[in-house]
Amino acid sequence: MQAKLQEMLETTRKLFQLPDVARSTLAVQGEVQVLLEKGELLTFCKDHANAMAVYAEAIRLCYNIQDEATEAILTSKLLQLQRHADALKRVESLVNEFSSDSDTGSERSRLKTAFEKVADAEGFLMKGQLQILAQELGMTDVLSNNEIDEIWSQMLEMDKTTHTSNEAASPIISFETLWRWWVSDAAYQHNTLF
Repeated sequence: MQAKLQEMLETTRKLFQLPDVARSTLAVQGEVQVLLEKGELLTFCKDHANAMAVYAEAIRLCYNIQDEATEAILTSKLLQLQRHADALKRVESLVNEFSSDSDTGSERSRLKTAFEKVADAEGFLMKGQLQILAQELGMTDVLSNNEIDEIWSQMLEMDKTTHTSNEAASPIISFETLWRWWVSDAAYQHNTLF
């Protein structure tokens, strides 16, 4: 479906590039609109690098026809994707930096110890065990179902390669998934929870 949409957008873009219409401002604006749609599709598909390239091309076209309003919208989208890419790099850096369990007093060690107490024999945690994990970490307030759902969906988003015991069962997460979430910005929204 996504490939078909990209193909349709590319076909539409080629229409705006035909020699008979390519020189008009309206044709360039049409091409920019197609690029905007393509960038949003690529963003939805989590192809951020190509989405940024498409937005950059659209910004160049806007600059050429002096369409400052659309250029500002596209620049905002490009900057948002760049911030997202930078945040992912920062999370990866933190994960690598703090992946050592040698310091028993470290935050990672504390989290891993609590995780291991709650996790199943294979070393995975199910959604229903988040409340127990929070208690193991010293949290006194009970997590609401909404908080658990939000935390769980954020962790699953952090790890697109989520393990499942079967398709009907709820997904399970590894310690590494929990740790990636723990050092991400998403976890700081819930820093009072754990």
